[in-house]
Amino acid sequence: MLLRYAKAAALSLPRLCACLWSARSSIAVHHTLAAISLGVLICGLLLYTLLAFSSVKTGYDHLADKTVPHITDAAHVARISQAIVSTAPLLATASSGQARLNIQHRLQDLLRDLDVLLGGLAACPPARRQECQDIIATIGNQRTALVENLAVLDEAVGRILEARAATERDVERADATVDSAIALRHRLDEDAARSQAFQIWSTRAHHWLDETHHVLHDLLAVSRLRNPALVRREMQRIGPAARGLASRMPVDFTLPESALLEPIRADIVDLVDPATGLGVKIERLIELERRIVGLVGQNTRLANRFVGGIASLTALLEDHTQAQRDAFAKQLEQVFIISTAVAAGTLIWVAGLGISLRRTVVKRLHRLRDSMRAQVSGRDVPIPKDGTDEISEIGHAAQFFLDGIAERETRLKRAKEAAERLAGEADVANAAKSQFLANMSHELRTPLNSIIGFSELLRSGVRGGESVVEYAQFINQSGTHLLALINEILDLSQIETGKKNLTLVEISPAELLRSLEPLVRLQFEKRRLRLAVDVRSDLRIRADERAFRQIFVNLLSNAGKFAHPETVVEISGHIDEDRLYLTVRDQGIGIAEDNLERMLEPFQQEEDSTRHRSEGTGLGLSIVDALVRMHDGSVDLRSEKSVGTEVTVSFPLVDRRTTPANDDRAPIPTGDRTTQDIS
Repeated sequence: MLLRYAKAAALSLPRLCACLWSARSSIAVHHTLAAISLGVLICGLLLYTLLAFSSVKTGYDHLADKTVPHITDAAHVARISQAIVSTAPLLATASSGQARLNIQHRLQDLLRDLDVLLGGLAACPPARRQECQDIIATIGNQRTALVENLAVLDEAVGRILEARAATERDVERADATVDSAIALRHRLDEDAARSQAFQIWSTRAHHWLDETHHVLHDLLAVSRLRNPALVRREMQRIGPAARGLASRMPVDFTLPESALLEPIRADIVDLVDPATGLGVKIERLIELERRIVGLVGQNTRLANRFVGGIASLTALLEDHTQAQRDAFAKQLEQVFIISTAVAAGTLIWVAGLGISLRRTVVKRLHRLRDSMRAQVSGRDVPIPKDGTDEISEIGHAAQFFLDGIAERETRLKRAKEAAERLAGEADVANAAKSQFLANMSHELRTPLNSIIGFSELLRSGVRGGESVVEYAQFINQSGTHLLALINEILDLSQIETGKKNLTLVEISPAELLRSLEPLVRLQFEKRRLRLAVDVRSDLRIRADERAFRQIFVNLLSNAGKFAHPETVVEISGHIDEDRLYLTVRDQGIGIAEDNLERMLEPFQQEEDSTRHRSEGTGLGLSIVDALVRMHDGSVDLRSEKSVGTEVTVSFPLVDRRTTPANDDRAPIPTGDRTTQDIS
């Protein structure tokens, strides 16, 4: 089977080479071969890296599974050895048999754990096995000597506990005898009023008890000595005196109190007995304590040797571990050097491939792109089509598409000319519409109503020369304003065609707003509306006076039409930085929120169930918006149904020094105001 596959591969190899040779001019073949060679190089690097890291991993696994547990066991042995070493001082200072028994049990547990760990450490590393086994054997011998020492120490501690208990019993007996002597003296003092014989005996008993008290205190002082020679010397001094004192005890068989001295005498005799007395027990206790000190010292020497052996074993294992780590580090360094070299070669290969790709592909594609851009921009630059590779085929395809685009542009040019002709006709129609709608603007009705109203008053026979003159003046002003409105309606057409020019001068907005009062008085009186103007009279803005009048006549006219009867239409002003904001606010039917955005467009009016469509063309707010924007200002329209409408327009101030630093939408803090109330 393998031979058949090999034969088939050998037969197909010439055909593969022939195919590659036939496609030798193909860019894809060139770069495919380069990519294959790069992939082979990278795969070789990865294979070497994997093998190297597998070897390192095997070594680290051995280190983790064998060496590190040995070190851990050695550390546990060192810890247990320290615990065993600390057993001797604890045993030497045991204060009871139970404490001694607990220490013995703890020592047995530690020795059992130590034997288990030493058995595990017997499997030493092959390279240091003999040395390791010698150290473990030495540790075993030291462990045996240390255990034997601890056994002797334990036996000595048992004897010293017995001696200490006997000594403490004699000391407690001496303390109790002192207390009995003191209590007997107090009793004799209480019975001092009895017979003369009792008083004589009581005096003798007092003296005897005093001497007994001194002897007992001397015995208690001896119990605190720790020098056997001093103990013997003191007992040689105290013993004869105590025995003589016991023989001189005053006895009167006629008195019952005389029998109370006998226990005290017996205690003194027992305490100073040369064979079993307190002094003999104290000497034995001191000798045992000194022997304990010697055993503890011997234990310390044995323990130091034992700990030293454990330290030698730990150092041996640590040295072996460090040698393994160094070997692994060296192996990793070799892997790093080889990997770095191969990676550098790979980068050089990739850089060469990139340079080749740029020279054979990118530059030619850039030439093709630049030629196509030149063709699109109208320059006659030939499309590069030389060669037989893929880029040449793209050049032929690009030339084909450019020819098709040129043909389509010819057709589009003819369609554009037809569209421009139609657009011209639409512009003419739109201009005619604007002129027609401007001539019928609802803004003409406001001054006409004033003229008609005042003329009717004159016709009705108004008396008084001053009233006639005043009405004639109102009619004259309304007619003048009517002419201005006609001019302003014509200005809308000029605004739409971009031919409207403004004459910007310094004006007083308060004075101009006050001058508008006669133009809206008749409209406001019919609906019983009041006009309140609250604007500082010292403010100056740069604006076109006629445009300013037209803006606020339109706003007041709208407010007069849509405000609720017997309400107030307010005009207020506030300053923000270098601009003056004038707000016209009414209490009327308002505008729906979804209609606010389109109300500034021409010929737009709101029509809903609460009102019929108002008279007019819907140019008022659009004229206001256009004129305000020509003053580099803005219009802010806010409204709420059945509550009212608020229109705010802005104009630039003439002098910023008159502008106070205040918050947004804050009222004007200082200065005179012009306030009018038209009712």
